[in-house]
Amino acid sequence: MVSAQRSKNIQGSAKSEDVGGGDPGLDARRGAPISTTHRQASFANMSVHSTSSAPSASVSMTMGSSTVAIGAATLCIASPYLSSLLGLLTAAQRVALAVAIYLALCARSQHRSSKRFQVQPPASEDRGSHGHSEATADPDLRTEHLSRTRSSRPSTSAAKVSATPQQAAAPPKDSTVAEKVDFVRSQQCPQLVDACYLDAAAAPPFPTGLVQAVAEDVSSRLLSNPHSKSPSAIATADHITATRMRVMHELFGIRDTHDWHLVFTAGTTASLKLVAECIDWASLQSPSDPHARFSYLRQSHTSVVGIRDLAARAGVSSSIFSEEDADVVAGHAGLVALPLQCNATGRRFCDLMKRLCRTKADRSLVLLDAASYLSSSSRLDFSQLNEDERPDMVAFSFYKIFGYPTGIGGLLVKASAAPHLGGKTYFGGGTVDAILAESAWTKPRREFEARFEDGTVNVHGILAVNKALDYYAQSFGAWDARREYVAGLSDKLVSALRSLRHGNGNAVVRMYRDADGSAGGYGPIVNFNLITATGMMVPPQEVDRLASISNIHVRMGRHCNPGFVTTHLGIPASRLKQEYAEGAGCDDAGDAALEGGLASASVRASLCLLNTEEDVERLVGFVARFFLSTHPAPTLTARVQPEAGLQRRFELASITVYPIKSCAGQELARGEAWQLTPHGLQFDREWIVMNLANGKTLSQKRFPKMALIRPRIDTLTRQLIITIAGTSSRFAVPLDDGDQYSDSQGQATQVCGAEIWPRAHTSRALRSMLSELLGVSCTLARQASGISRHSKLPTATSKVPLIFSNESPFLLINSASVARVSEWMQAATHTGTEDLASDSGYSSASHSKTDSTAVSAQAPSFRANFMVTPRASADDEGRVAFAEDGMSRFVLGGRHVFGVLGECRRCQMVCVDQKTGEVKPQTLKTLAKWRRNARGRIIFGSHLAWLPDLAPSAAAPDEASQVWVGMDVVAS
Repeated sequence: MVSAQRSKNIQGSAKSEDVGGGDPGLDARRGAPISTTHRQASFANMSVHSTSSAPSASVSMTMGSSTVAIGAATLCIASPYLSSLLGLLTAAQRVALAVAIYLALCARSQHRSSKRFQVQPPASEDRGSHGHSEATADPDLRTEHLSRTRSSRPSTSAAKVSATPQQAAAPPKDSTVAEKVDFVRSQQCPQLVDACYLDAAAAPPFPTGLVQAVAEDVSSRLLSNPHSKSPSAIATADHITATRMRVMHELFGIRDTHDWHLVFTAGTTASLKLVAECIDWASLQSPSDPHARFSYLRQSHTSVVGIRDLAARAGVSSSIFSEEDADVVAGHAGLVALPLQCNATGRRFCDLMKRLCRTKADRSLVLLDAASYLSSSSRLDFSQLNEDERPDMVAFSFYKIFGYPTGIGGLLVKASAAPHLGGKTYFGGGTVDAILAESAWTKPRREFEARFEDGTVNVHGILAVNKALDYYAQSFGAWDARREYVAGLSDKLVSALRSLRHGNGNAVVRMYRDADGSAGGYGPIVNFNLITATGMMVPPQEVDRLASISNIHVRMGRHCNPGFVTTHLGIPASRLKQEYAEGAGCDDAGDAALEGGLASASVRASLCLLNTEEDVERLVGFVARFFLSTHPAPTLTARVQPEAGLQRRFELASITVYPIKSCAGQELARGEAWQLTPHGLQFDREWIVMNLANGKTLSQKRFPKMALIRPRIDTLTRQLIITIAGTSSRFAVPLDDGDQYSDSQGQATQVCGAEIWPRAHTSRALRSMLSELLGVSCTLARQASGISRHSKLPTATSKVPLIFSNESPFLLINSASVARVSEWMQAATHTGTEDLASDSGYSSASHSKTDSTAVSAQAPSFRANFMVTPRASADDEGRVAFAEDGMSRFVLGGRHVFGVLGECRRCQMVCVDQKTGEVKPQTLKTLAKWRRNARGRIIFGSHLAWLPDLAPSAAAPDEASQVWVGMDVVAS
């Protein structure tokens, strides 16, 4: 086996010299495909690997046989001389010689075995003093590597990512960063096909080549727990140390690594929490300043803000500061924390960091949150800073830089600051040198990193970081070039969004950037909200919904940055508390915050190295398509203006009851009567599907397959019959049996911000049926007590009761309006203006443009209780489309009076096909283009409230509270 392995190594070296002419050792250290091609092929096809290895094994066996033959011949010739020599030695001398020969052979065998575990020096040592030069990688071998790995991957919908030899050819080494990005995206990023990913600040995407390189590297090494002392454990520890040094070299430009410590953690939050738990506040006190304090920049991430709670436990006060009063804060003893880049706006605080470090007190530490700043195009080079401008501690995450792996981060600590982290209280496992079970005697590890890395570190993640540094250098070149490329994309996006103007000259985009901030003072993050032509702010939720179904990935919310919300968005703290009480959390800001042209949420687009100019153009085009009004005097399109005294006559074409919220509806047969109640049709939305883990109500917006749950009320047997479309699953729930639900009220859940306490059904069979369909542990639940919710629509002058309905007890649509939306959809499809987006949740990739269902609005998708049809001639039908917009009252059958509460705001649920559970985003896109109110909300249909007190007294007793299909409807 040894000779065969050496033969393979010789062949690999020869191949390297023939093809690339480079240093084989350097290629092996950098993880180049030279030594890993056959391993990669083995992942895809073991038989191919065996076949390709056969010649190598044959040569190895031949060489081994010839070596044995030569040794045997030499031994035969020399045996007489050896015999005479041994005859001259005494018995003791013969024993000593035998022992010496035995020890020599054992040492040689051990040396050969240990060579498998030797640690290669990091690639950074061969890259120059600063690690900036581009790593070499042979294009032909890279092509072979990509071709083999991609040919083993099963075909997916990402058909645009080709693996043909012609397209897999790597760009020239002197190609631009843009060309390198195009190459990597086309060959190794199938997840980005048809996707516009602009949420890199959350987590950048990563190429398949990185994961494959990590898999090859990890699977080719014998790794072990570094706390052990076996050869593999020692080698693993050496790999971790080498990666630790390399990170300090390449990400932070640190050459004197003895002045710094790098502790591997689970991520930035874990690093910040580690500081909060371990800082010795007493060590920061002095006779002149006996009260240490914790101060943090107002625009800090919640992970930084959270330190104040642990500080409070230690009796340390906390305070916020801004750039203007930073010098005052730095003059006090304690801990000062700030982000190097605001994760919400992209504003960089490099100058502020240097100023704080220069002016800080003797017993003051500066803690830097670098999670948002560090990326695959931006490193923090301490070699460019003076000694007194460097922070004391830096927290960061590797997945924010490379996308992969997650669960690994770091805390960089200056040696001079290390003694102030002496407050750590837990020592066990690998963090102790010695410990006794019988007494409280513990001796922590002497090495700083070992004392803080509880348990076994993420070995595979650490090695993946080392491989990621290799991959990005080989694939994209030097840091400076990468930084300039991403900065150029960011500048183009900012310029394009700012140039968007409505027909009346008003800006379309309100960007949250300081007026005097230069482009160089911001990272590749653009935070904004959209404004209508009349100056109203478009709800960020509306933008997010449309972006989602257009396969544009941005982030909507408060971005885990409360200081940004109060400063840039202008929302006072009291309002945030009120919204939380109403059910709006960090990223669930409600529409109630839109009063006065303000919103407690915004939209954030963030770019990374894998973005292109096409991504920028797609976002700008999306904003222009759905939110830019070209009319000089903007008016509400396709909205019928009310006429005094106008009446319209309709027929009640269909009635639908939805027993379980967000599940399929039960459409009544013609002539079938149904009871009315003030809170809706009887049994309408009296049940929900509840997540057992957190008590939240499930919705078709997240689980489109809920449309396959078909509930039906059997009024004769008094049962709720639940079936699953396409299966034989069936479950009957008695309507009048309260014992089948849990005795307690169970977990609280929220519907439109109101807290309710439903009772969960106890049947395991029912739970299994629903959980298997939706892929989440869930069950049926029913309201536990009386009605406590009421409509929040502003037109509801009196309390309109609700159970699980969103905003009103009844929803009405007009069949003529549905037909008009279908006409718009078909026109867009025929003219080629409709783009079919695809993503994991709301996808239309499986629906061709010739599919009639893909370009027609479906009435069930609007989930109305009542659908009316105009009683008019064919010529007049077009004029009554959206006639419901101008009505304030509907009278059914001359006896049931319903007041209009307002327009129904629409979300992604209208995209769900209620028969198949498939999602067709064209419906919401069409509504977004044609159906908006003055506040920019997408609208379709009318919310109603039943007004039984206004019913004519002549109504028959048995019909006083019943409705049926075919009734006359008069709207006024």
